[in-house]
Amino acid sequence: MSTSNTTQKYNEDQLWTDVETGGLADMTTLPTGERVYGALHHPLLEVGILLPRQFDNGIISLNNSVCPSFNLGIKVTEEMLTRFDPWALKQHTKSGLLERLKTGEGFDYFAEDNLDAETAILDFLHSNNVKEFNREEGTGAIALGNNISFDMQFFDAQLPRVRAYMHYRKADVSSINVMARTRLWKHVQLNGVDKALNHTALEDIRESVLEMNAYTSQINNLLWYKQQANELGIVSDMDKCLSDA
Repeated sequence: MSTSNTTQKYNEDQLWTDVETGGLADMTTLPTGERVYGALHHPLLEVGILLPRQFDNGIISLNNSVCPSFNLGIKVTEEMLTRFDPWALKQHTKSGLLERLKTGEGFDYFAEDNLDAETAILDFLHSNNVKEFNREEGTGAIALGNNISFDMQFFDAQLPRVRAYMHYRKADVSSINVMARTRLWKHVQLNGVDKALNHTALEDIRESVLEMNAYTSQINNLLWYKQQANELGIVSDMDKCLSDA
């Protein structure tokens, strides 16, 4: 039997990422009534990237000494401020991000514009041996995070070279959260983690990793109990259904 490429195992370079922006990515109606694509209209403000190190059981380390991270800010101009959504303007003023984007304080790199940001991000990936994704070989960069499609829309619209560097597929921790709270997986009782939701890029990434670790740990426990049951010859109702199918 030939193996479908949909089941091909990746030898990936995981790239956890999060962005902070001046608004949402979808179609937006401006006060003038004009409809615009948010990912192009609203400014991209901050990009965080974390390159994880995993244990054999899938748990991801957050040790700064073994997990390279990159926090990039993009200089905010007066014109960019006119393209902010009111909620984003309020939130990023409250968090102090807007003030930092005027001075460059606290960033690993402070970009003059999107082109400068693209170059700096790709330099960071290259320097840490993160390869461009190769579909035929299943190797290279795959993006992970919470609500990751949002981040990818902004990358695609404003940092296209960065988006093209990664697999078109991505892993969204939010999908696990949603399924765990619906009838699909409610019986599994997967629990997430409480989040501070400070809306700064690296903090949000670390919370996403902690959430993924919580799910992975619970799945590992389920697999352990399954293994013990098999060794004791215990057959579950689900196993009976599958064997009778």
